[in-house]
Amino acid sequence: MVMLGIDIRSVVVITLKPTLLKEAGPRISSLQGAVDIGMATDDEIAGLTLCKKCPVLPSRIDTDISSTVTWPGEPEY
Repeated sequence: MVMLGIDIRSVVVITLKPTLLKEAGPRISSLQGAVDIGMATDDEIAGLTLCKKCPVLPSRIDTDISSTVTWPGEPEY
């Protein structure tokens, strides 16, 4: 959805990315620790993979809104 030349999805990703990283970090650390010392369950191993995707996927979205903006040209006199 584009409003005023800004792709709303880009705004959402830019806004949510820090939150996703903040929330995923401690969970990833805890699960990775369990895997590292051989105490992780199968569910925890699967959960670690899912948690690691959380910060990666939003970073792959192109949030360069300038590519969707049609800037007006210089006025001609």
